[in-house]
Amino acid sequence: MREGAGLGGLTFRQCYERYSTSDPKFLEFLLNESGQLDVNEVDPVSGHTCLITAAEDNDLKKMHFLLRLGADPDCRYPEDAE
Repeated sequence: MREGAGLGGLTFRQCYERYSTSDPKFLEFLLNESGQLDVNEVDPVSGHTCLITAAEDNDLKKMHFLLRLGADPDCRYPEDAE
């Protein structure tokens, strides 16, 4: 789990917010080919991964997409870990 690792300064969350709706195939390509993006990246402000945010928004389509990309439903911010 990395914080802020990114592609050209972009984090996974930033790429996700830009492309998850408009071009999910491109987002999947970036994740798979860059080797720099982490689907389980934790936002240092909210302490959430994109999967947790999608779950809080009850967005099943995005949850399914993120799980398919390898999102870990048990991923937590270090301070939240048991």
